[in-house]
Amino acid sequence: MKYGKSTTTNVAIFPQFLTKMANDSDLEDEYIKEIGNMKKIDEQFAKQQADIGWRVEQGWAIDKDGNISSWAIGHKDSKVKSFLQNMSEKAEEIPQKQLEKAKDTKEEKRSILDEKA
Repeated sequence: MKYGKSTTTNVAIFPQFLTKMANDSDLEDEYIKEIGNMKKIDEQFAKQQADIGWRVEQGWAIDKDGNISSWAIGHKDSKVKSFLQNMSEKAEEIPQKQLEKAKDTKEEKRSILDEKA
């Protein structure tokens, strides 16, 4: 059985708690608000993960006592470089740029000295 999709908010509610909610409108209102918050959190988390090359399936569970827990499964997009790969490439670029800058500065100084001579 598939428990989640990456495009929806998935909430599993323990049957006894669902019955309790059905008989208490204040409790129902409270958890409807919580489910709205879950949707916002899911959207933010999915965007954050997509920005670093991951697709997530996520969901929520409300147990018989009303305790809320969540889960997520990440899938790496092989076409997108990982955060660590990007950092590694940047780390390699920085010394190279510093060497080029130093070389340009040295050539500028040499050019100024040649003009004065």
